[in-house]
Amino acid sequence: NSTVPAPTTTPTATDIEGHLKTGVRMATGNGNSTTGNRANLLSAWLPEFYDSLLLLLSQERPWIRQVFGEDRTILPNLLTVLLTSIQHDHTSRINAVIEPATIRGGNVTGQKIDIEKEKEKADAASPSNNKELGGPSDPVQQVITLYSITVNFFQSVRGVLALDEIEKTLRQDVTRSVYAPYFPFQTNYAALERPVLLAQLDQMDLATGGFTETLRQLGDSIPRLFILADAAVERCLLLTQGSESEGLLKILADVFSTYIHRLMGLLSQLRRLINLDSIPPPSPLSQHHLSSNDSRPHGSAHTNTQAPSIATPSSTEAPGDLTAKTPTTATEFNDWSTVEGGLLLLTATAKLQDAIAGFTRNLRDTLSQNIPALFHPSFSPLHPNKDDISCAHLAEEPDKAKRLFVLHHSLMEGDMSMAGLTHLIPSFVGQAHTFVYDGMFQPIQARLHSLPNLPVWKEETKTTVAAVRQFYSPQSYITTIGEYLLTLMQQLEPLASSWYTDAPNVPIPLPPASLLPPDPWKEHDKVAPVTQDENLDFVSAWVKAVANGSMILYIVMFTRMSNITPSNALQLSTDIKYFCNIMSVLSIEPNPSLLVTQQLLAVEPEEFTALIQGW
Repeated sequence: NSTVPAPTTTPTATDIEGHLKTGVRMATGNGNSTTGNRANLLSAWLPEFYDSLLLLLSQERPWIRQVFGEDRTILPNLLTVLLTSIQHDHTSRINAVIEPATIRGGNVTGQKIDIEKEKEKADAASPSNNKELGGPSDPVQQVITLYSITVNFFQSVRGVLALDEIEKTLRQDVTRSVYAPYFPFQTNYAALERPVLLAQLDQMDLATGGFTETLRQLGDSIPRLFILADAAVERCLLLTQGSESEGLLKILADVFSTYIHRLMGLLSQLRRLINLDSIPPPSPLSQHHLSSNDSRPHGSAHTNTQAPSIATPSSTEAPGDLTAKTPTTATEFNDWSTVEGGLLLLTATAKLQDAIAGFTRNLRDTLSQNIPALFHPSFSPLHPNKDDISCAHLAEEPDKAKRLFVLHHSLMEGDMSMAGLTHLIPSFVGQAHTFVYDGMFQPIQARLHSLPNLPVWKEETKTTVAAVRQFYSPQSYITTIGEYLLTLMQQLEPLASSWYTDAPNVPIPLPPASLLPPDPWKEHDKVAPVTQDENLDFVSAWVKAVANGSMILYIVMFTRMSNITPSNALQLSTDIKYFCNIMSVLSIEPNPSLLVTQQLLAVEPEEFTALIQGW
């Protein structure tokens, strides 16, 4: 049954001891050896060591038959005793590879290792270590490389010792002795994996350019995030066969949460960069949305993750000169960089939601398929028996096995929530939608904010109202707003068209119903909840949201006018009528309060009573 050719000489105990000492020297290396070099040396030495054991077992077989006959327990017991005696040294060598400072400090115990604590100590002692490797070291992958060699060795042992034909308890003893050196690393998988993933996440640049480039990098980072997550899932399965699924889910939730918090911090910086919050009062739409969802970032962000700094845009980088970003002239309505950046953000947000949903489904299916193989059919979570657990290191932890078994049943029922993400993702989406809306609304907000102080309201009219009524025309503040809304629709149409082509399976992001504010002139308790028309397409929905916000703010601002003379009333009526006509062109129903105000301002004083009685 041997898979190893007959040796010319028989390895002795002294030979095995020599291999062990060689392995320690290779693992420890010298002062100039990097972690990568130690891993390469040990991965080259370990197969030779296992070959020596296989040769020893093959040569001992004929002698054992002569002395003990067909007793098949001798060789398995011999291998178990030998491997158990060197378990501590083997664990030490592996630990030396993934963390050189451990052996140098004399901290190897062969027991459960606080990998994360040792890593922090080593990072403090050798800050340049990661740079030597061209990036963060990956202790999990290094352990997997050595573990795969051991897996191959075990497969050879199964053939040499005919393990499938011996008694179950002895077979479990052999299995345990082969894999025991890896138990501390499998048990501490989460502590090994978490710093690796977070270090890789830190290497993702999200803000190396200006406004537009930062939002483009944000979108590009999403597929990279899930490449990291997929690699972590693969490493967990390779090293633990899925037994550490509970820890994996916590790590992934931590990584996703850290990433999303970084995005939220990034949006806060971008708001400051383009002065979205520089014009008081804030848009009524955002004000309403904040009161119900609290999605706009405040000074005390609910994350301890520092957002990346954003470079100030150059003269050619959107959104332009920050000192003149706030629209104050009609020509600045032609600067669409903020709107274009918002569309990039909408695209990224929708793809992030879709990617997380798809990743979660795939992960649930993967874990549901792998976890059952860790248990025998007779396993019961009420009375966990290590003999009913086929995974060697999991058999050492019955409580973890019980939790894993319960987790599997939750996965089968479709429940796999990662802590914190249930509320964090909607919060980020709400913040992103508010950002996009505020970017679209910013030029209108600046125009309407100046309405009460326009010079025209202070001018004295010499002629009678009736004489000049026919000469009133809409003022520039309202015509630029109307032109902006019409152009906004044209700006949004290319994205809507490309969305169906480039991402047909990703839902188009429509503004949530909470972004549509109630009429401020009506009692809130008598206003029906605002609902979103599901039949609206992407362009119509966002233009309608901005138009509704414009009408509400228009009403708020002209009520702050302190000097409404008869001529001012006629001018304001003309402006409002023009704006209502723009709403009709956009197929948007004008705000009823706006229509009533326009009629009241336009009527002759002597006709006022008749108008009221007609209502």
